[in-house]
Amino acid sequence: MKFIIDTDPGTDDAVAILIALAHFTDEELLAITTVAGNVGVDVGTRNALRILEHAKRNSIPVYKGESEPLNRDLLTAEWVHGTDGLNGVGFPEPSKSEESSGAVDYITELLKNSDEKITICVLGPMTNIGKVLSANPELAKNIDQIISWEEEQVSEIIHLWQSLIF
Repeated sequence: MKFIIDTDPGTDDAVAILIALAHFTDEELLAITTVAGNVGVDVGTRNALRILEHAKRNSIPVYKGESEPLNRDLLTAEWVHGTDGLNGVGFPEPSKSEESSGAVDYITELLKNSDEKITICVLGPMTNIGKVLSANPELAKNIDQIISWEEEQVSEIIHLWQSLIF
């Protein structure tokens, strides 16, 4: 299985990413893409880089995603995750930066060019995925599965696909 993690790294997502890193190789986990949600996208992107630094897995690229939801104002959860998104956990500063292309462009190109279907593990808002599939509904056939924290999110994306494809 080849997959990406699309995330808004607060404390909960940090744990999920660390678990994934413990169980999958760099050849399986292709990238981490970030999105605004628990925290702003800049903080979330820095957190993804810090988590990879901590795990000594810097070969996994990080792509910064959308900074605003598609249809509403951004509502973050810093009151839960702290202003740094990780509640002050001492993850090291990253020794690398995010990739130069953005998450939406990366996901689009990945789905267009992959020899196999890709699994998308969504830990945050589906803004990046929504933008990709809204612009390129035909790419849905290149997604093996979407794994999400919340069943509601999966229902929303299925409804989006149906409205785009049928």
